[in-house]
Amino acid sequence: MQAIPPLKAQTGTRGNLPDKLARLARSPFGQHYSSKSAGSYRKKGLSESSTLPQRHSAVGISNFGIPIRKLWLIGAALVLISLAVATTTYAAEVIVDDGDAGYADTGWSSATDQGYPLDPGMDVRFTADGDGSQIATWTPAIPATGPYAVYVSWTTHSNRATNAPYTINHAGGPSGFTVNQELLADQATAGGSGQWSDWYLAGTFTFNAGSSHTIVLNNNADEYVIADAVRLVSVSSDVSGRKFEDLDGNGVMNGSETGLEGWTIVAAESFQSFSVDSNDTVGMTSNVLANGEVYLVRVGGTYDAGDTITADAKYSVRPPNIYWTDSVQNYTSYGPELLDLQVDGVSPDWGPYNTGHVYWLNVLGAGAGLTFKVNDIGYPNVGSLTVDIYHAIAQTLTDVDGLYAMTGIPSANFIVAEIPQTGWLQTAPGGGFYAVSAAGAYANFDFGNQKTPSISGMKFDDTNGNGIKDPNDPGLPDWRIRMRDMTTNLVTTRDTDANGAYAFENLPPGQYRLTERQEDGWVETLPVSPNRYDVTLAQGQQETNKDFGNFKLFEIHGIKYEDVDGSGAFDALEPLLENWEITLTTPTTTLTAFTDSNGAYSFTGLGPGLYTLTETLQAGWGQSEPSEGSWDIEGQSGAVFEGANFGNYRFASIRGRKYRDDNFNGVRNAGDPYLGGWTIELTSLRDGTKQTAVTKANNPNKGSYAFTNLRPGSYLVREMLQRGWMPVNPAMTYHRVTVISDQALEDVNFGNNTIRNYAIWRISNPSSFVSPLTIQGNQAVVPQFEEAAPQEGDAAVPPNPPSIDVPHLTPPTPPELPKVPKEPPVNGREIARKVLESIKRWLPNNF
Repeated sequence: MQAIPPLKAQTGTRGNLPDKLARLARSPFGQHYSSKSAGSYRKKGLSESSTLPQRHSAVGISNFGIPIRKLWLIGAALVLISLAVATTTYAAEVIVDDGDAGYADTGWSSATDQGYPLDPGMDVRFTADGDGSQIATWTPAIPATGPYAVYVSWTTHSNRATNAPYTINHAGGPSGFTVNQELLADQATAGGSGQWSDWYLAGTFTFNAGSSHTIVLNNNADEYVIADAVRLVSVSSDVSGRKFEDLDGNGVMNGSETGLEGWTIVAAESFQSFSVDSNDTVGMTSNVLANGEVYLVRVGGTYDAGDTITADAKYSVRPPNIYWTDSVQNYTSYGPELLDLQVDGVSPDWGPYNTGHVYWLNVLGAGAGLTFKVNDIGYPNVGSLTVDIYHAIAQTLTDVDGLYAMTGIPSANFIVAEIPQTGWLQTAPGGGFYAVSAAGAYANFDFGNQKTPSISGMKFDDTNGNGIKDPNDPGLPDWRIRMRDMTTNLVTTRDTDANGAYAFENLPPGQYRLTERQEDGWVETLPVSPNRYDVTLAQGQQETNKDFGNFKLFEIHGIKYEDVDGSGAFDALEPLLENWEITLTTPTTTLTAFTDSNGAYSFTGLGPGLYTLTETLQAGWGQSEPSEGSWDIEGQSGAVFEGANFGNYRFASIRGRKYRDDNFNGVRNAGDPYLGGWTIELTSLRDGTKQTAVTKANNPNKGSYAFTNLRPGSYLVREMLQRGWMPVNPAMTYHRVTVISDQALEDVNFGNNTIRNYAIWRISNPSSFVSPLTIQGNQAVVPQFEEAAPQEGDAAVPPNPPSIDVPHLTPPTPPELPKVPKEPPVNGREIARKVLESIKRWLPNNF
C-alpha cells in the first residue's frame, strides 16, 4: 500500500442537477419521424406515452446493514484520500445496426421489414431455430469507459422465438438474457405497458474504451430469431448534499447546527467481496488493485477468538467485562495489535469502536493485491470477517457552508461515503453511507458528524516551580502520559510531541484518570496532590488544558575561604577552609553540609522554592561574604548555582598610646608622659563606619587604646584634638593603616603638646619646625581627607572581586565616606608668630 497523492476536486453545484436522461431524448436518433400506419406519426426511439428512454426512472437506494444508531469511520492509519476525478463528457449513445461495420453474423439471411431506424422497408437479419451455431455479433466502439444502458431491437411476429438468447460481454464479464420476440419490446419487459415500443432495455453494464466488447445473439431458440440493432446509452448519476456538525448527535441537522467545510465526499463502485477466516494463518489476498487508484476497504463482523474472547477487526471483549478494548484483556502484554485484522502484515487504524463492528480504511493501489489476516498467537478461532473493497470513481470537497455536489458520476451502481477526519464521529446517515442502484439525480445525501470526546494537554518544564504554565515555560517532548479507563481499567499511553503536547482522541463517553510517568531527577508541580486528573467525558465533550508541570532538581555549589584582605571576594592565593558547617533552610526543611579539604560544599537534588544559605561561625572569626550574611536562592529548574561562597577572616586589632611629646621630636622618649582621657577615632575606609576609644587614664596602661575584632582592610586612625593642643606625631593627626586577617597592629601612637609649649619651645629652638596643622577657629582638627590611590609603602589594595553567579543577591554599595568641611589652612609658623606676638607684651626685653 502506498500513500495517496492529492488530486483535483470535481466541480459542481448543489440544487437541480442536469437530467442526463432527458438529454438522451434529444439525441440524433430521436429526431426522425416515420409512419407506423397511415396518418399516424411519432418520434423514433420513444414510446407513445413517454419522452424518456425506457426504464431510466427506476431508482433504488438503501443503507447497508449497520445498526442505525452506530457509527463508523474510514481509518486514517494508512491514508486519508484526497482525490478528485475530473468531469468527463460521455457520448450520449452508440447504435450498431445489422448493416453497419460493427455487425457480423454467420449463416443469417436478410429480410425487408420495419427494422432500424424502425421504418417500413428497413432490413433485418434472421435465422431459423437451431443448435446455437448461427451467431450474430455486434461490436460497438466504446467512446469512453463507463456504464452504459444496453438496448436491443427486433421485429415481431407470431413465428418469432420466445427465448431468443443474447449475451453481453462487458467489463465485468458475460451476462446472458432471453427475450420473447413474438412481443413488442415493451411487452417483452415484465410489467410493460402492452403498447408498441422500439427498444428493449437489457440492463446497465460497464464497458471500457478501446476494448472489443460484444453483444451476441444465437439461434438456440424455439422459432425464428431476428437480429436488428443494438443501442448503448451512456448513463451517469448526480449526487448532492450537505456535511454538517451534529452538535446533539441525533443524526439530523437542526437550526443551530452549521455546515462543515473541507470534508471529502467520495463515490465508489464495488470492486470485490470475500471472507477472511479468523483461523487462517496465511491470510486472504484480494484481486490486484490498479496502481495509483484509490480504494475503500470495509470490514464487518465478529469471531470467536477462544478463551471466551469475542473480537472484530480491532477490538475485543472478554467476560465478565462488557466493554470492548483495543488491547485484549488478560493478554495486554502482547500489545494492542493482538487479534487485529492486519493488511499486508500491518495493523491499520480501523477507527473507533462501534457496536456495528464495521470499520473502513482507505488505500492506494500499487499493482498488487492486499493480504488480510487476523494477527493471533494461537489461532484457536472460529468465524470470519467480511471484507468489501470499493473502487473510488469520483470525489468532491464540501464548501464553506458544508455543501457538495458531484455530477456526471459514471456509474449507476455505487456508494457515496465521507472521508472522516480525526476527532469526529459520524452520526448520519445511519448506515454510514448511501447506496445508489440506478442512474439518476440524488439530493439530500447529507452527512452528520459530532466531535469525539477527547482529552488533551501539555507537558512543560515548570522553570520556577510555581505550578503554573507561565508564558516562557517550554514544553517537554517524549514524556509518557497514561490514561486509565476507570470502567474497563484499560491503560492507554501517549508520548508528548516536540512541543510537549499530547491528546487522547476518539474516546467513548466515560470516566478517565490521567497520570504521567515520572522521570529521574524531576518532581511534579502540576497537578497538585493527588497528582492526577479525574475526568468524566460526555458525548461530544473535549477536555483541554490537562497540563502536567515538572521541575528538574537543581544544585548549589560553593567554597569556604579565609578572606585575608577582607575584600569580600575570593582571591586566588587565599587559603580554603575545611570542616565548616553550611546550612540550607526552607520553611519546611533544613539541610547541612561540611566543607571538604578543598573548602568546597554542595547541595543537590533540590526541588522548587526559596532557599536561605548560611554558615555557622566559629569563635574568633568574622564573615565578609556574603555581605548580608546569607544567600537567598530561588530554585530554577535544572539550574546549577556556582559561586555561593562564604568568606571569613580572623579578627584583627589596632593598638597604640597617647603621650605628650615634650621635645617635639615625634618620638616618645623616656620622660614623655602618657595622656589619658583622649578620644581616638577609627574609620573604616571600606564602608565609612566609625568607632572610638578613650585612652586610659591610670597606670600601668595610661594613655593606651585598642580597637579589636576588626575586619581586615584599611583604616584611618585619628585623635580628637583637645583645645590648646597640637599634633606632633603624626603631624596630620591621623594614621592610615591596613591590617590583614589575624593581624595585631601595635604602636599606632599619637604624640601631642600644647600650642603654648610649642611657642615657648620654638623660641628656644628657632631653627626647628613642626609639620603644619589645620586650624579651624581655635580648634585644631584633622585636615580634610579623601581616600587616595595607594602610595608607595601602603598595603596592597585588592582588585575588584569577580561577580558571583548566585541569583537574587547584589553586594551592597559601600556608603560614602564622611567629609569634613574645608577651612583655609594655617601653618605652624603662623601659629607661632601669633602666639609670640601675644606674649611679647609681658616678656622681659632681654628674654
